[in-house]
Amino acid sequence: MFPNGGTFSQKVTVHIFCSTSGATIYYTLDGSTPTTSSSVYPSGDGILLSGAGTKTVKAIGVKTGLSNSAIATATFQIQ
Repeated sequence: MFPNGGTFSQKVTVHIFCSTSGATIYYTLDGSTPTTSSSVYPSGDGILLSGAGTKTVKAIGVKTGLSNSAIATATFQIQ
């Protein structure tokens, strides 16, 4: 995930990557554990975080026939 969290004075675009080719990335913005029912990451576009407050991004990579990836987590403070 890039950037990997931090404090930002304005909106920030978060990019999520998975090393498994063809995997679908699912994510949440509220700190909850992502599942296959969560939002699907828009490949290449990133996720725009805006509005003051704390947002905890969690993501997993999922591909049929393989174990799910570890959960990636990053916390963003937008001022």
